[in-house]
Amino acid sequence: MSVTHGRTRAFHAGRKTPSPLLSISKIAILRPPEHRTPGIMTQIGFYHLTRTSVTEALPQLLSRTLASGQKAAVWCASKATLDNVDKALWKVSSPTWLPHGSAGVLLPERQPIWLTLEDDTPNNAPFLFLLESRACEDCARFDRIFDLFDGHDEDAVAAARTRWSSLKAAGHELAYWRQEDKGWKRAR
Repeated sequence: MSVTHGRTRAFHAGRKTPSPLLSISKIAILRPPEHRTPGIMTQIGFYHLTRTSVTEALPQLLSRTLASGQKAAVWCASKATLDNVDKALWKVSSPTWLPHGSAGVLLPERQPIWLTLEDDTPNNAPFLFLLESRACEDCARFDRIFDLFDGHDEDAVAAARTRWSSLKAAGHELAYWRQEDKGWKRAR
């Protein structure tokens, strides 16, 4: 039986990115983070929210994540934000419903989107969304990290700049995404 690494299109700029999927015949299975392609650095995107709130922007990004066949973890800093994100995801109906779970649900490993206040990813998600200035100490666990920050909060912007500098010094591939009238535009 031969196993080949699949490839998917990235969300932006038409770039290809290694997929955490392994194809066996016509069946695709998720590969755990420890089976990442050696030598590939985590892609980290900073998403500067200036036109919408996180509860408006996040569902669009998560819809694209699921459409690409990936799972996601969303790390929140406060219970209030986690609850607001949970409510926002339940309300999404277009383009698709966004199934998700958090602590206390049965079979957390089967959740396509995992919401948490911890640093856990029981669903082995290759994509991580960081909210409220959360940081990830072990970026290599993920193929992509989306750092969403509020552009109207000076402290959040300063914290994002600090995270950017640290991650750049560590050699990660970074991108800065500016919110436009319709969608996102890569500014760096």
